[in-house]
Order: sequence, then C-alpha cells, then structure tokens
Amino acid sequence: MIYDNELDYEAKLILATLGEAEDCSYSEKILIACVGWNRFRYRKIFNEIEKDFKGYKRKIVIDNVFTRNAFIESVKAVIEARILINERKPIYSEVVFFNLHGNLPSAWFKLEKVKLKFKTKHHFFKFKENPAI
Repeated sequence: MIYDNELDYEAKLILATLGEAEDCSYSEKILIACVGWNRFRYRKIFNEIEKDFKGYKRKIVIDNVFTRNAFIESVKAVIEARILINERKPIYSEVVFFNLHGNLPSAWFKLEKVKLKFKTKHHFFKFKENPAI
C-alpha cells in the first residue's frame, strides 16, 4: 500500500509522534504512530496530520542525549507501527484516536476505549464498527 504522499506523511508522523510522546515509553510511541498510520489508511474521513496532532505543531528541539534518543525512538516507532498495521495486528491496526484525559472523543462515528496490557499516559480508542468509506 504505497501512495504518492506516503513518505511525506511518514516524516510528518515522526514529528507528530515525537511531539505527542517524547517522554513516553517506546510501546506508547508505537501506539501513537499506529493511530497516525490508521488515520492515513482512513484518510477520507480524517483531517490532515497537521490539523489533528497537537504534537506536530510543537516546536521540537533536539539538543541533548534525551531528545536525541526520543527522536530516534520515534523514527523506529513509526517504522514498526507501519509493519504492525500492514500485518493487521489486533489493537495496533485498530486504534484511531488517543488523548490524555480518557474521555471518548466526540465524533460522528462510534468509538470505544482500547484495553491495554501495559500502562500508558494516553488513552486509546478504536471504532466500535468500521465506518463506511
């Protein structure tokens, strides 16, 4: 599944993942990147990454070992997330929203919270039923 703008999207998703989850675990970075890739897959119903990911708009400065490692982890997470999505792994290929407060996002389609086996700072959501696109 290669699109004309997939590489451009991947670069933007790396920045969005870093901006959203710089201080989160690698597993959480993967989930956030999965949300991005799933939104790319359903891009007919979602806004552009620049509009929906607050972390994309954040000024990113890589000036020490911590921020450098967070950037490298974000790159790896985006690559690994694409593999998990393409393999249709449960949860990873399903998440389409995340937030910090845990309340269901308001949307025209029905969502449900995803139960994870590990602790995360963000809460993740998936479609209750796939929207017709």
